[in-house]
Amino acid sequence: MEEDDDIITLYQHGEFIDNIIKYIAGFVIRKMTRVLLCKICLKELIFDKSASMLLDRKNRGGLIKPHRYIK
Repeated sequence: MEEDDDIITLYQHGEFIDNIIKYIAGFVIRKMTRVLLCKICLKELIFDKSASMLLDRKNRGGLIKPHRYIK
């Protein structure tokens, strides 16, 4: 097997990486809700609609979906 076959490019797995980033962003936003006092700011960070396939699959009601512009 050639080394080129073992290399994972970002282009091939872009959607997977985006899903992971959104999952982590939701975690960070949840932690920020404990210290950020500005309710308007918090509202701008959270998105009501589906953010990613990973969040939809893993969510049992407690995950925060980050706004689509947060990456």
